[in-house]
Amino acid sequence: MLLTALWMLTADALAVDPPTEAPPEAPPEAPPEAPPEAPPEAPPAAPPEAAPEAAPEATQTDAPRLWKVAALPLVAFSSDTGPGGGFYALYVRKNPEDLDGLWKMRLSTQLYATSRGYRDHWVKLDVPNIFGSSFRWDVMAGWERWDYAPYYGYGNDTPRIPPDDISSQYGEEALKQYYYYKLDGAKVLTNLRRNLGGDFDLFMNYYMRFANITPYENSLLNEEQPLGVGSGLYTRLSLGVMWDTRNMEPTPTKGFFSEVSVRASAPWTASVWDGAQHSTYGINLIDRRYFNLVGEGRVVLANRVIVDMRWGEDPFYMQDMLGGSQWISTGGNMAWRGYSWGRFRGDAVAIWTPELRTKLVRIGGEKHGLEIMAVPFMDVGRVWLWDGEEGDEPTHLHLAGGLGTRWIWDKDMVIRADIGFGREEYQDGSIDANMGIYLTFDHPF
Repeated sequence: MLLTALWMLTADALAVDPPTEAPPEAPPEAPPEAPPEAPPEAPPAAPPEAAPEAAPEATQTDAPRLWKVAALPLVAFSSDTGPGGGFYALYVRKNPEDLDGLWKMRLSTQLYATSRGYRDHWVKLDVPNIFGSSFRWDVMAGWERWDYAPYYGYGNDTPRIPPDDISSQYGEEALKQYYYYKLDGAKVLTNLRRNLGGDFDLFMNYYMRFANITPYENSLLNEEQPLGVGSGLYTRLSLGVMWDTRNMEPTPTKGFFSEVSVRASAPWTASVWDGAQHSTYGINLIDRRYFNLVGEGRVVLANRVIVDMRWGEDPFYMQDMLGGSQWISTGGNMAWRGYSWGRFRGDAVAIWTPELRTKLVRIGGEKHGLEIMAVPFMDVGRVWLWDGEEGDEPTHLHLAGGLGTRWIWDKDMVIRADIGFGREEYQDGSIDANMGIYLTFDHPF
């Protein structure tokens, strides 16, 4: 991965009134001249009023920074999508009552495209205490396109066919088609949170995704034809509770952020696929904890555990998307980094992700500046099918790990670059390392 350019612009949004000029000193009173003779009845003239003391020269101080703009050109490579480039921009509006606390509004956008026909364009908005209320609202809307979206089947035991076997059975063209399909669609995810008192929040989210799926002729997806081939609208409604004691966002150094939620995708949520109505229900538990090991955030152990279960049938392209308040796929840049997007799809999922966030250097002041971290990480877990898989042992886990870096600008903008390697299994019994390279934004948790 190459990050060829980094450009950031910050600006103050609160103007300071120019200092008021001090009134000029009153000229010294001239010595009185001998007055001419005056009639005795004339009253004496009132003494002139003393001029006010000159105010000390006003000193202009730095205005509090109430808004910030940052922009970043993107140049990246992923084993799933190939080399690509784009643009990312961020606008943050500070809370004037707590400049070092949570923002008043955070708006970000990305335009990104790669040589393998991948497009990912989106806009995100986060507004804590919207309209001065106790509600926090965020929304993400985007459009995506994949010429080579990956699909490896359903279940925990899904070893890949070796490339030589694919070419001998299906031809050379199938090497770039067998595990892939075309996807084109739009997506929206919105969350609404309300504080219940103390560290507890109630949240509700609504997820909507319209997708048009086209399998390649020589592909596994075309062979299996699961629910989801074609086009349709998928929607999902979730309701849950959060327990949040983090000391700061988006880079906490201590505390925890846990959530439990239930979800439903059914005709009453407006979910319809190719005219057929399918109902799916699920439960999700995510526990994120942060332990300050050295200094004040010098070394932080960030730990995440995910347990997710689903009953019913989702379109295949949603079977790798977990519940909860975040967009998390089983594979890709959020979990199991090093494996392809959606590498493992099942009815139940368990993933453990520890990260060691180590501060290397800080450029600038304590409150404003650039902080660079090194982050070794690991992702381990598995999926299950309710009907079971013949020959799949309970100890059959999938392991990925790697090294990442974080570039944190002014506490609000987190640039993340991760290189991960997944332990990939093949049908002939061989094992190889699959590499994933990810340039994105914000910590995975």
